Amino acid sequence: MTINNKKFLKFGQIFVVITFLGLPAILFAHGDEAHTNKIYKEGNYIKNISLNGIELIFHITPQNISLTILEKKSEGKIKDAIVKLKVIAPDQSIEIQKLELKNDYYVNSFSMMQKGVYKVVALFKISGKKKKAGFQFKMD
Repeated sequence: MTINNKKFLKFGQIFVVITFLGLPAILFAHGDEAHTNKIYKEGNYIKNISLNGIELIFHITPQNISLTILEKKSEGKIKDAIVKLKVIAPDQSIEIQKLELKNDYYVNSFSMMQKGVYKVVALFKISGKKKKAGFQFKMD
């Protein structure tokens, strides 16, 4: 192997490592998304995500996740969505639940008693269009 081939091979190895290290960040970045967080000392966590004309407001407690979906233009609540959440616990166990509409928000129970970082992937179907959002949060 020539020196140039060794340099190219080394560059390729570095590129692969950087790609895999950066992959989780890429998975949770979705173009037009904007995120804001609020953490309350009682263990409640609020996550706002703006996504293509829709505002998603997640309210997370150790027992459940609820979600309010607002249309930005009309500021009205969307009540005809299909929502599924995939929650990955700190020990990498996975829980998938469909959120049920209750009054003006969607909700379901999740077991989030472990301390550590949880990852959430939300899949939506709103007016026949599929959307996806992801985020993570820490339970203390």
